[in-house]
Amino acid sequence: MQKLQVPLRTCISCRRKAEKKHLVRVVACKDDVGAGEGLSGRGAYICRNLRCIAGALKGRRLAKALKGRIKNLGPDDFLRVIEEGGYRIDAKY
Repeated sequence: MQKLQVPLRTCISCRRKAEKKHLVRVVACKDDVGAGEGLSGRGAYICRNLRCIAGALKGRRLAKALKGRIKNLGPDDFLRVIEEGGYRIDAKY
């Protein structure tokens, strides 16, 4: 019997490939940013640790991945959006 292949996604910060369930999906919805699997819009994936989240905001990696469809977010606002999406973030940095 043939095994099903699990699709891999790439973190926009560290470029590590992982299954979707191990990453946070960030979505550009109109003029706002949301986090979650059920949202429609331009999406990007980020690892669930603070280093990758900070790296996504640094150097405009998130804005580039979402084709500039986001407003300026500070790290605290971005963490709030991710947690509102139902994701748990690893505390290690």
